[in-house]
Amino acid sequence: MKYHKKRACILLFYIAHLSGAVSAAPMATYYISPTGNDSNPGVSQAQPFQTLEKARDAVRAINGSMTGDIEVVLLPGTYIRDSTFRLDERDGGSGGYRVIYKASQQYAASISGGVRISGWTVHDSSANIYTASWDRPGLDSPGFRQMYVDGKRCIRAREPNLHPRDENDYYLGNRETDYHELLSWVSMQNGFVVDTAEVNHWLPLIPSDDYLRLVEAGIMVEWEKFFLRLEGFTFTAGEATFYPQAREQIVLMKNPYPPKIPGQRYHFENALAFVDAEGEFFVDPFTRKVFYKPRAVEGDLSASTIIVPAVDTLVKIEPRGEDQSGPDDDSRLDTPVKNIVFKNLIFEYTTWMRPSIAGHIPVQAEDYSVLLDDGSRRYHRALGNVYLKACDSIRFERNVFQHMGATALDLHFGCHDNVIIGNVFYDISANGIAEGDLHDSTVHPVADPENAKRLNARNSITDNYVYNTGQCYTGAVGIQSGFADGSYIAHNEVHGLPYSGICFGWHGGYSGTAAQNNIIRGNLVHDVMRLMHDGGAIYVLGTQPGSVIDSNCIYTIYKYAPEFNSFFPLYLDNGANGLTVRDNRVTDVNSPMIIRFNTSGPNETGANGDSVPETVCFNAGIRPEYRDIKVFLGHDTTGYSPAGRHIQVPVKNMVPVNIRLTAPSIIIETSIHYPHTISVVRSDGSVVSRSRFRSPAAVSLTRKKLSANMYFVRVKSRSIMVSRPLVLVR
Repeated sequence: MKYHKKRACILLFYIAHLSGAVSAAPMATYYISPTGNDSNPGVSQAQPFQTLEKARDAVRAINGSMTGDIEVVLLPGTYIRDSTFRLDERDGGSGGYRVIYKASQQYAASISGGVRISGWTVHDSSANIYTASWDRPGLDSPGFRQMYVDGKRCIRAREPNLHPRDENDYYLGNRETDYHELLSWVSMQNGFVVDTAEVNHWLPLIPSDDYLRLVEAGIMVEWEKFFLRLEGFTFTAGEATFYPQAREQIVLMKNPYPPKIPGQRYHFENALAFVDAEGEFFVDPFTRKVFYKPRAVEGDLSASTIIVPAVDTLVKIEPRGEDQSGPDDDSRLDTPVKNIVFKNLIFEYTTWMRPSIAGHIPVQAEDYSVLLDDGSRRYHRALGNVYLKACDSIRFERNVFQHMGATALDLHFGCHDNVIIGNVFYDISANGIAEGDLHDSTVHPVADPENAKRLNARNSITDNYVYNTGQCYTGAVGIQSGFADGSYIAHNEVHGLPYSGICFGWHGGYSGTAAQNNIIRGNLVHDVMRLMHDGGAIYVLGTQPGSVIDSNCIYTIYKYAPEFNSFFPLYLDNGANGLTVRDNRVTDVNSPMIIRFNTSGPNETGANGDSVPETVCFNAGIRPEYRDIKVFLGHDTTGYSPAGRHIQVPVKNMVPVNIRLTAPSIIIETSIHYPHTISVVRSDGSVVSRSRFRSPAAVSLTRKKLSANMYFVRVKSRSIMVSRPLVLVR
């Protein structure tokens, strides 16, 4: 009974906080612009600051005794970062008021960690491979693991090549055709054996041992994917044994899980010899050059914008003295950062280079092992590209997180009463949203339930659109909650993922953790488990007293790993107990069971499956007041639609639109060979221009006709709908 009372209190908190504070005239407003000047007063659009730091420092001077909100308005444009923007306990609101960082127009201001690569020349005309120098300020060796051409992620050169089935597989591939099969692991499990036929054609093309050490083996081990940097190899009787570099060998021997067994799928990546398919690139850290084979629509790259990420964490919010990569200082939990809002912004182009420097051997949801100097291991989490620690009442609303190199948004620990609502998470290398401690040394092996300040509590994650996460690190998930009390994860839409959709809980077994009273409700989860094994649409690990999973809609989960059966709509794993699981609609799944109970229970279960009324699905997912956020990606905004849920975009139309900005005009080009419509619309949905064509076409609009700063270019046909934002900087 006590859990039900506490749950009611939690719901009252959510009702009070989801709408935010009551609007009132701000106490002060500061403006910044990429073309501004920090010598300006910053209090008008005509004389804005230039940097976030200048605006932050201006806020610090007046936020000690606030009589209203303070706004920092980002005028349209791209705010290119060469370092992390940091906020601490001096930077939040006071007296119940907030400091609000917001774009002047929705999605018109981008905070970017990207660097533009230009000066492309032909490297190999017969193979259509181009090259350019990446010797730029802010880019250090070994370079970068992602590259984007006109906003589209490129493929880190690999062998075998990818043959995606649809847009959700574009960077993941087909498990059956795009990966080789491992013969075995060596006896000490510090190396692996493959068929020589799979390596004979490229090994002679590696010019030296230094270049061999750049090559990585990506091995799918059940629910995770290792990235192992090669050190050397031996040949015997048609078999090649590869050994990773020394520290990775030791971690492999010490890690019993995920299990390493014969038959696991693998590929190699990161060599010039692998650049043989359109969209592939290779970064040479010795010559500081990048090599790229353009897609057909990109031509000679003269009209393309090519961006590579240079900054790992764009925004870090934590008290002074805290450091994401250093030792934890729990004394700083007494002075949390409070009352900051981010709204209508784009966070994009971030990196995470640790896998290139030390390999990547994850255990669960990209939580990975680190070898310490004394030979022991410690667990770390994938880096947070926007990172919070010891934060209370922080709000992210209607933002876009895209083209991220690790986990897009991380609420690590000591985070209370924060709201993540109505955001888009797209094209993310690791997890979309992560919250709560996992295996940090201070809580290993389980969280301390007595330390309420350290434990995440009452965070709300609702109405977010999470699409195509885990694009590099395929054991990642859409939304992850570790040790948390009273988290409310509701009305999100999560789809197009290689592994599980929503995961919560940590530390398997019945020894008890601080995870409790969490609610997973009304989410729309579909098209997940597209590559990996042993997961589900909603996955739970460990004890969860007082937690509820109800009224979720789960559909379209197929068996993409034919050799396995461990993929489930609802998965209660290894000690999951104390939960109520009921009224979840499950349909169109190629799974052996609706709920997988793996050494779990007792739990209370009600009706789950296709017997649950379909009204659950119509009420699930993003609520109407936030569905318009899907327009940013050109996706349908009607919510659950049983008639259209199987529609997939043909791979041949993955890049149908090219936008070129010239001095007098905007040129929109398509490469679609059947009837389609090209529209330019304002942010309010009104149409500026609309033309219909029957074959590849080009539309030219003069800049004078486009009087605002923010538009969307939409291309629509019977089988595709693509929307791209068009931001004009005046």
